[in-house]
Amino acid sequence: QGTYLDSCLGCSISDSILKCTHCRTGRGARTSEASMNIHDCGIDDTIGNMNGRLNCEPKLVHADDIPPGEYLKKCEGCHLVLKGEDDAGILVCKRCKGRYDQYFEGYLKLDLCLRTNNGEPKRIYVTRSELHCDLKNPKDLESGEDTISISQDIPEGSYKSSCKGCSVSKERI
Repeated sequence: QGTYLDSCLGCSISDSILKCTHCRTGRGARTSEASMNIHDCGIDDTIGNMNGRLNCEPKLVHADDIPPGEYLKKCEGCHLVLKGEDDAGILVCKRCKGRYDQYFEGYLKLDLCLRTNNGEPKRIYVTRSELHCDLKNPKDLESGEDTISISQDIPEGSYKSSCKGCSVSKERI
């Protein structure tokens, strides 16, 4: 059992050796073969595929104080950090399933998310290789992809197409 099942083909076990004929790498290509001894993993570990190599992955559980959302179906080991009285904190998920069935560590500053009446962020979800949430301003959608909104008071520049969550503070972007 493990995440390798999403990205490896032709898998079989013989004499405690798990062997897969083809496992995806980070760019979606397939390796020729990957194998490992399943007894190298702990009792609660699962087996994963890290860039075309089979490896042991510890079981990751969510903290109790994380917000609800679609991301929970694709992420493991989520918890909040830097949460303060006036700050919703940062959602950190240790393992999320993204594009090409590859896994990544996800981060999302919850203050950037639109809030409901009870203070919880609205819909949080996984895209290609990032955690995202509903936008402050739906007009900030560019080229059909969901992005974190950019403040309207920042100067023009090419950085707007590649940067997210920009704002001006003390004359700095």
